[in-house]
Amino acid sequence: MKNCLYIIVFTLLASCNSVKRSENKLYNGDYDEAIRLSIKKIKKSSNKKSTQQHIRILQDAFKKVVAEDLARVQLLEQENNPEDSREIFSIYETLDFRQNLITPLLPLPNATFDIINYNDEIIASKNNYSEYLFTQATDYLENNNDIFGARKAYDYFSTVKQLLPNKYQNLDSLLEEAHYQGTDFVLVKIQNRTQQVIPRRLEQAILDFDTYDLDDFWTEYHNTTDSTTDYNFGIVLDIQEILISPERILEKEFDRIVQVLDGWDYVLDSNGNVKKDSLGNDIKVDVLKELKAKVLVSNQSKSVAIGGVVQYRNLKQNKNISKFPIVSEFIFEHQFANFRGDKEALTIEDKNLIRIGYLDFPTNEQMIFDTSTDLKNKFARILQRRSFR
Repeated sequence: MKNCLYIIVFTLLASCNSVKRSENKLYNGDYDEAIRLSIKKIKKSSNKKSTQQHIRILQDAFKKVVAEDLARVQLLEQENNPEDSREIFSIYETLDFRQNLITPLLPLPNATFDIINYNDEIIASKNNYSEYLFTQATDYLENNNDIFGARKAYDYFSTVKQLLPNKYQNLDSLLEEAHYQGTDFVLVKIQNRTQQVIPRRLEQAILDFDTYDLDDFWTEYHNTTDSTTDYNFGIVLDIQEILISPERILEKEFDRIVQVLDGWDYVLDSNGNVKKDSLGNDIKVDVLKELKAKVLVSNQSKSVAIGGVVQYRNLKQNKNISKFPIVSEFIFEHQFANFRGDKEALTIEDKNLIRIGYLDFPTNEQMIFDTSTDLKNKFARILQRRSFR
């Protein structure tokens, strides 16, 4: 009985608090939040008194916010400023959305709601807004001659396509034109200041931008000059030195000594007779044989280091913007072994190294190319982190 009383009291207090919250939103002019809270409580509440209170708040908030919105639309339409077309369209969409939240609850007892069909107003205001956007975008594209103006035009044309995709027949071509005019075209080249020949395939690997993950809508990288393209920026991978070490083989010799079982023999006493154990059996001992080998472990090594800078240039102003050092290294290492002596004295590691054998050293050209993965990764990180605008 006591638990039931607690539940009843808690329910009443909760209902009172929810009504208070909704009323506060209403009195403070936060009508849409008052509507949201009231609808939520009307759907869930089983208390008739609090439900009726929420219905009253919902009705008052709805009437006030609709009147406020319509008054705002009337003012904006009287001012007749095309820039206000977006706000007018947004208000009509909000009016329609708001009453669509309430319509499923109707009818509600002791309350009336003026439900209006805003379809014509939404269509008209959407057309006005899209017309304003299209006009503004066209002006940005044709008259500004500015890369940021073209990007603004693209944004406006994109919004028009979302609103009314079939209204303008040339919309797709205008989007393409705005994107082209708003794109930074970047010419990337490799410059070799060393006395070494850089393999052609290394240049191709570095300048393969499809593998760089340069996901930038407004930047396009070229590795060859296109005579029809007006380049904004240039990037030069200036290779200033290539250092290749001599071919080295470092050798180290190891002794291997093991003892292996080589049969058995009798244990003799001082008189030369075979000793007996406590059971009268002959005493025997293992005979061990010592095996020896010498292992010559050879370490082959050769390295290449490529150093330079990545230079950013503003081609329009013909000046350097910034530069970043870049260093890449590749090391060839190989280990093998030879031996003299008893093979049975060798360890498992010795035998594996002996099976591997000697490898021919890579050529200088191959060594330079082998740096391509590391060099490309470092070059890519510079491109990914450094934007032009």
